[in-house]
Amino acid sequence: MSLYVGKQKVTIVNKNNAEVGFCYKGDVKVYDNRLPAGQVIFEQNVAGTYTFTLEHKQNYEIAIVGAGGGACGGTYGSGHRFIGGAGASGAAFVGVALLEKGVYTVTVGAAGSGGTNGNDTWTVGTKGGTSTLILNNNVLINADGGEGGKDLAKRNPAVYGGKLTVNIQYLSATVKSDGVTISGYDAGGASLYNGYGKGGNGVYKKPGKPGVVGYFRLTTA
Repeated sequence: MSLYVGKQKVTIVNKNNAEVGFCYKGDVKVYDNRLPAGQVIFEQNVAGTYTFTLEHKQNYEIAIVGAGGGACGGTYGSGHRFIGGAGASGAAFVGVALLEKGVYTVTVGAAGSGGTNGNDTWTVGTKGGTSTLILNNNVLINADGGEGGKDLAKRNPAVYGGKLTVNIQYLSATVKSDGVTISGYDAGGASLYNGYGKGGNGVYKKPGKPGVVGYFRLTTA
């Protein structure tokens, strides 16, 4: 929707040097500079660091997930249990917040690697990577990755899910949780959002399964 002064189209409305997103005359909306709801601004499920620019201050839905930890490797020797301990899952946040205009930096956490297997030997799984949303060097959301499996089978101690830190005021949240902490073997910590950030499974006599990569998506609300 556009606003005109005479025949001149107004592209930005300011009040006291602050940009106005929308305004009404009576009950009629006469100006709206916001993007329509449901538009995906940025989405990524490949580990790495990225930047994007927001040109509109408005409400956005943020979905961010830390990566899952890899499982410990199993062993096929006679002196040990055979299945490696599973990995924990990454933290996650899905919610709506008012974001300022600016250049944002996003990191999507890499999946933790599964440990190797051998004849009475094995290696532990590695921790999942952390996913972050940053503006002007300020970390707005930090979704830590889950820990990797630490030992064989039922000897596997508690493997902790990633920690969630939210340093931004938000309007609502459908997911706001640390990752799932597990112990033992078999299934890794459960994903908190759409399969992303799941912990790796332990496998009989085989290398541990890797965790699942993290995730980020920003959508207009």
